[in-house]
Amino acid sequence: MSIQEKFIPTGGENVANWPAHDPETRENCLREDLTRRLTTVCADLSGADFEALVHRMIVEQLRGERVMTRVFNHG
Repeated sequence: MSIQEKFIPTGGENVANWPAHDPETRENCLREDLTRRLTTVCADLSGADFEALVHRMIVEQLRGERVMTRVFNHG
C-alpha cells in the first residue's frame, strides 16, 4: 500500500481510523484481508479449520474495536 492509498484520519472516523462502515461491510473487509494474509501461512489447515480461525479472528477484532469505542467514547 502506497502512502497515497493509506487512510488519513479527518476526525469523523471510528477509533481505529477506518472509514465508518456498516457492521456487515466491516466484517467482509476483515474476512477478505485475513484470508489474503493467512492463506499461505496456514496452508496446512483444513478448509473448515481455516474458516474457523478466520471467524475467531474477526470476532476478536470486532470485539476489540467495540471496546476501544467504549473506552475512548468514540463512535
